[in-house]
Amino acid sequence: MSGDVALGCDCFTKVNRLLREHNTAVDLCDTINMKTGNFERRMVVPTKRIDTKKRKGPMRVFATYCPMCGDKYPSG
Repeated sequence: MSGDVALGCDCFTKVNRLLREHNTAVDLCDTINMKTGNFERRMVVPTKRIDTKKRKGPMRVFATYCPMCGDKYPSG
């Protein structure tokens, strides 16, 4: 994803700049707010599947506040 992201703070850009040297990046996802119908960009919280024998994969969890600074992400 590009560096100019509408999250309300610049933590995403700062963190990815630091993580780049470790070949790592924080993941973002575009979602639809089901109440308003607007698109929103959210940081993805990593999850993993507990029972690997079940076919269903892990749920995706999206932050509504920045995990680094605590600012609330703007609603679409």
